[in-house]
Amino acid sequence: MVLMERENSNIRTQLHAKKNKRKRTYTTGKARLMTSVEMRQALLDDLHKKQMGELHAELKKKFFPAIKKAIGDAEKAAKAVTKRAEQQKKAAAKAAERTRKAAEKETAKAAARARGRGRGRRGTRARAGGVGRGGRGLGTARDSSEEDRSESESEDEDTDLDDPVIGAGVPADSESSGEETDLQDPIPRSKPRPSMVSALLIAENEPEEDSDDDSDGEETGIVSINGHRWAQRQDLEFQVIWKDGDVTWEPRCRRPIALIQA
Repeated sequence: MVLMERENSNIRTQLHAKKNKRKRTYTTGKARLMTSVEMRQALLDDLHKKQMGELHAELKKKFFPAIKKAIGDAEKAAKAVTKRAEQQKKAAAKAAERTRKAAEKETAKAAARARGRGRGRRGTRARAGGVGRGGRGLGTARDSSEEDRSESESEDEDTDLDDPVIGAGVPADSESSGEETDLQDPIPRSKPRPSMVSALLIAENEPEEDSDDDSDGEETGIVSINGHRWAQRQDLEFQVIWKDGDVTWEPRCRRPIALIQA
């Protein structure tokens, strides 16, 4: 009975025990020794492994750090070149933007100067009435000098036409037609001048009925003087606001101040 229980326990232990079965080896069943060739090859393999291990250890100590450092330096240099190129690109873009803004400012200034000159001429031409007719005109010493100069030039032209020496090469018909034109034209013709003084002279020589609505002899008053400017950097002009709603640029004189005080 006791033997049966022991046998059962042994069977159960073997059944539930951990399996550590060895792999099957194929042998001839006889003892075998290595030949001399196989022995030499095994010794050579062991020596090669040992030498390669020592070589790798020396490489890790001496050459690998230098190689790693060289690779790191190359990467840093490449990053520096890329960063420098980006900085130069940004600097060029900023310079181009500054140049563009400066050009826009210069263009705006030139346009403003051109608009200022245009308004000055139009305003002066609009107020080209003479003082003798009771209009709004503002006489100055410069206007009188320009008028005297134009009259002297017209007299010189008339003298040249009447001179027989100068008109020797001109046919008789052309001389007669020129005289008839001078007789028919009561206004002496002078050389065209691209200035506001010529507009003032033409407006003064026009007949009385061609003027504006101020022909009744009453002067239009001035509400205020809004500002001033320098025309062509040498002539002082004032921006005058009239009672009829017009706004013009008038040259410097004492008449606007007198009208405001009146």
